[in-house]
Amino acid sequence: MANSENTITSVFVNVLRHMRDAWNVSEQITKPFLDVPQKPDVIVTEAGRNPVVIEVKIDGDTPNFSGKLQAEAHFGMLLDPSVFRGLTYNTIENVLRVRMPVRFRTMPQDQIESEMHRAEDIAYILLNKPKPESEAILFQKAGVQTSRMAMLIVTNAFVFQSVLAGKPEMESVMSLKRMLSDNAKRLRYEQVIAGWDIILKVNYRPIFPCCQTDHRGNCN
Repeated sequence: MANSENTITSVFVNVLRHMRDAWNVSEQITKPFLDVPQKPDVIVTEAGRNPVVIEVKIDGDTPNFSGKLQAEAHFGMLLDPSVFRGLTYNTIENVLRVRMPVRFRTMPQDQIESEMHRAEDIAYILLNKPKPESEAILFQKAGVQTSRMAMLIVTNAFVFQSVLAGKPEMESVMSLKRMLSDNAKRLRYEQVIAGWDIILKVNYRPIFPCCQTDHRGNCN
C-alpha cells in the first residue's frame, strides 16, 4: 500500500526536529489559530522569531504545484497563545511549501528518513506576506550597513550564477568572467537578466523579493 502524505510528513517532521534545538516543531495541531479552523501540516516556532507554517505536497508523475493559494491563506493568522506559549511573535508571515519526490510513496517506511537525508530532489518555495510598497526591500534604513548587505547579496548571486554557468539546461548562462571577457567596464543588464531568466526556469527560486524594473533596468 502506498505511503500517505501524512506518513511522509511525519518523517519530515522528525528530520526537522533534529536540525535545530531551539525549534518547536508541531504537526497537525487541531486548532492552532485564533478564530479560524485551518490546520496546516506543520508549524515551526522559536522564541524571538516569527513562526513558519509548512505545507507538504507529494509529487506524482508530474510535479505537484497545487496548494499555493491554500498556503497563502495562512498569512495574517494568529497562533493561539493558549496553545503556543511564550512566543514573541504569533502572526503568520512566512509559509514554506515543500514538494517531496514520488518515490517516497512506494518505498518501505523505515527507509524514508534515511533517503530524505540524502535526497537532492526535494523542492521548496518560501512564501512571504506582501509588505507595504513604502517599505524598503531589505527592510533596513539607508546607510553603510544596508549597502554592505545589498552588495553581499548581489555578490553571492554572481558567484552562484558563475557556478551554474554551462551546467545542463544552463549552457547559455554566462559566468561573470565571460560577461567581462570583452574588457567591458561594466556588466550589461540584459546579459545578467537573460542568465537569471534561464536559472529560475530550471529549479531555482529567489530567496529575496525582487523589485519591478522598467525597460532600462531601473528599479521602480
